Amino acid sequence: MAAGLLLLVCAGAVLYSAKAQDLYNELPDSYKKGVDLSLEQLSSHAGVRHHFRFLRSLEKSDIQSGFGVKYLYHHFYLKPTRCAKGTADSNPQRCPFRNNRALMDCAVCYKTANDLMIMDPKPYVHCIQKPRLTENDGNFVIYGWKPVWASNTNGSDMIRLCMQDDCNLVMYNQSDKPGWSTGTYGPNCNMCHLQLTDDGKLVLYRDGKEIWSSASSHGIKE
Repeated sequence: MAAGLLLLVCAGAVLYSAKAQDLYNELPDSYKKGVDLSLEQLSSHAGVRHHFRFLRSLEKSDIQSGFGVKYLYHHFYLKPTRCAKGTADSNPQRCPFRNNRALMDCAVCYKTANDLMIMDPKPYVHCIQKPRLTENDGNFVIYGWKPVWASNTNGSDMIRLCMQDDCNLVMYNQSDKPGWSTGTYGPNCNMCHLQLTDDGKLVLYRDGKEIWSSASSHGIKE
C-alpha cells in the first residue's frame, strides 16, 4: 500500500512537471524568446545556484508598432529543478521541479521585428526570488539566493501565515491554532503594514514606525 501511494505521488509530480513544459510549448515564439533570455541570464549569474524551467505566465501584453515591429511584456514564474545549474536539458522527466526552493519571479520587456528579438534598445530582464513563507515542514523562510532567515518552527503543523489587523503577524495550523507570531499585537492598529525589503529583511511598521524586523528577531513560538 505504501509503495502504491509513493508511486501515485511520484506520478503526480511528473504529470505536473510535464504540464508546465506544455505551458512553455504553448507560448508564441515571440514570448518564448523572453523566457529563454531570462533563463540564459540566470544561468550566467554567479549568485544563482539552481537550474530553472518555465512554470507559468502571470501576464502578457504586446503593442503592435507596424512593419512587423512589436513591443512585448511578459510576467512569469520560473521554478528550480533537480538538475545542475548550466544543464541545457529542459525535459521535465530528466529535470523535474524541486518543491523545497523558492520560485523566480520574472518580468521582461523587449522589442521584436518579424518575431526576431531586437537588442537595441537592450531588452529589460528583471528576476527576483519570490519569498517562500511556509515550507512543507511548517517553517517560515525568507530566501535570497539561499535561505536568509527562518522562524525556526520546522517540524510543526503550521500551514498559514496571516497579517492581522491588530498588527500581529501570526502562523496558524489547520485547526486555526496559532503557533508563532511576531508578538506585536496592539489595539486600534489601523496603520500597520508588512514590507519585505530589497536586502531580504521582513519589517513590520505601525504608524510609520518599525516595530519588528527579521534582522533582530525570530518571533515568538506559542
